[in-house]
Amino acid sequence: MTPGPRRRLAVSPGNRTIGVAILVVTALSPIPFGSNRPFFWAVWATVLSGVLLLYLRTTIGRDQSAFPSFLKWPSVLWGLLLAWSLVQMAPIGLVIPSMQSAMPAQESVSLSIAPAATWSAFMKTFSYGVFLYLAIQTLGRMSSKFVISFIFYTITFYAFYSVTALYMLGDTILFFEKWDYLGAATGTFVNRNSFALYLGMGVVLGAALLVDSIMRYKRREIGERSEGILYLLLTQLVAAALLATQSRMGAFAAFAGLVVVLAIIVLKHNRSWQWLLAFALGLAAFSLLGFWFYGAETLQRFEVAGEAAQLRMTLYAQIVEMILQRPWTGYGGGTFEYAFPLYHQPSFATDVVWDKAHSTYLTLVVEDGILAGLATLSIFLILIARILMHIVLANEYRMAPTAAFGVIVVAAVHSTVDFGLEIQANMFTLLAIIAVGIASRANGEAKARLVGGRHAFT
Repeated sequence: MTPGPRRRLAVSPGNRTIGVAILVVTALSPIPFGSNRPFFWAVWATVLSGVLLLYLRTTIGRDQSAFPSFLKWPSVLWGLLLAWSLVQMAPIGLVIPSMQSAMPAQESVSLSIAPAATWSAFMKTFSYGVFLYLAIQTLGRMSSKFVISFIFYTITFYAFYSVTALYMLGDTILFFEKWDYLGAATGTFVNRNSFALYLGMGVVLGAALLVDSIMRYKRREIGERSEGILYLLLTQLVAAALLATQSRMGAFAAFAGLVVVLAIIVLKHNRSWQWLLAFALGLAAFSLLGFWFYGAETLQRFEVAGEAAQLRMTLYAQIVEMILQRPWTGYGGGTFEYAFPLYHQPSFATDVVWDKAHSTYLTLVVEDGILAGLATLSIFLILIARILMHIVLANEYRMAPTAAFGVIVVAAVHSTVDFGLEIQANMFTLLAIIAVGIASRANGEAKARLVGGRHAFT
């Protein structure tokens, strides 16, 4: 039997255009305060819906890999989360337990205590699913180095703007007077910790790109030496901006991501001890010099970290009380700022408004309930498993999945005590990196199906 002609998995002009659109969304979303406003959630949901319709129109029936099999369960869970948001908003008129123990059970029009806020959360969840699907399908067909470099350069741009705005433009935000975090770099974000997460992802990307350029240079590939020097300098710039945010967890999370990248390099390189020694010394020197020149305020904040931790523990204790009152239904997506005042005890800092749980994991459970919160985490665990499989099965260091896993570590660590991933610009950036990290494996499987060969892990 004569085999049919082989089809090549290539980037069509339509896919390339949509890939560029996804990169544009990633690059522009940090500008309007990190896109942390309902208006921008609606804008990006509309834009991504249009891009999705265009993609489906040009792809369905023409591309056998239009829906990769590994997205089956994440898509099911995503659909259930959207359905659950609709249930929370539905005017079904239930009798629910009171949110204050001293009051009797009350009638509620919906499970969500603020349906409008839950609708905004619905738009965000919808946007993330569409964004990830389009990113996997289009960015994954581009050069992984190009995409990772583009995202890194974008983060570098915002890092440069942040230090410029802090030291040369009168400590402003988008040329307006800042109303919070004076003296700290916030870039185009409002919150320094959220911006620190964004920069932390950039530090890890820079390190992964730097290692990749070193390895290419050792293979005598032309031009990689100068490129490596550029990555080194720009990574230092991003790290300096990170320290200028004065974010303790931002610095710690970025360091954790760098350590993970180092560990993967050691495991995947033949001369492990040499790489371990060189990068351990380099990382230590890099960290010490960074703190010496730029991190005085950050170090001072580490001195009072114990007081901050105690304050957070008191906050988390009151949040747990909220969860125990409505463990399965939650209070509705996006409703923490409306629900928490009902449980805010006078013994805990009443001089500020606590509109965030300062832990994304707790936020998921408070707003959506235990089962929906676990469903959200399960989506990421499935994607992480794909990236880890790629790293384990590869015969040598692979830049894209290593960078993706390092960035995931940064986001996961940071999210334990802050809400950086609840800022849409950060989530778009993370999803774009994850998409590139798993895309080469997905495309390898697609190629294998098309040519009838083995799986390719490239």
